[in-house]
Amino acid sequence: VPGGRGGGIIKLFASKQVQLNGSISANGESYVCNRGCPTFSTGGGGAGGSISISAQQFLGAGNICSSGGSVQVACSSTISGGGGAGGRVFLRNHDSDVIDLISLELNISAFGGSSDGCGAGGAGTIFIEFNQTLIVDNGFASFWSAITPFPYQDSSHANLTDIIVRRRASFLFPVADAIS
Repeated sequence: VPGGRGGGIIKLFASKQVQLNGSISANGESYVCNRGCPTFSTGGGGAGGSISISAQQFLGAGNICSSGGSVQVACSSTISGGGGAGGRVFLRNHDSDVIDLISLELNISAFGGSSDGCGAGGAGTIFIEFNQTLIVDNGFASFWSAITPFPYQDSSHANLTDIIVRRRASFLFPVADAIS
């Protein structure tokens, strides 16, 4: 069953700063079927990939994106798969003395892809290490989007200062674990 391919992996290490005025993306592939759909059903959009960037400082007004692929099917007799899940973005500061780590003008996203038939993919996660912030943001996707699970196997080892869930993202935190 045809569908979109996943976004892949990008790993970048800069000894000083990353000045980003363009885009870094590991988006999942979208699947579009305009005519002659090959089967009764199609696959979904590809999942967003993984982006890991380590630097002393992040500057610029660019985009970092690891979103899932969308699905569009024009055939009324075809059932489409769901949108691909958002990927993972990890920003790591390897110099804790730098205070102004991230420019507020950077646009970082890991949205789930949309779908004509099934629901949108779940949001990916954005982890900013220097302030221990986990962001789950689905960019106002459909209300029928998949749930994003907590990304750590053992949440007792996750030292998070903030968990931000916004713009129609659904986030599943293990019930047995304490949140403090």
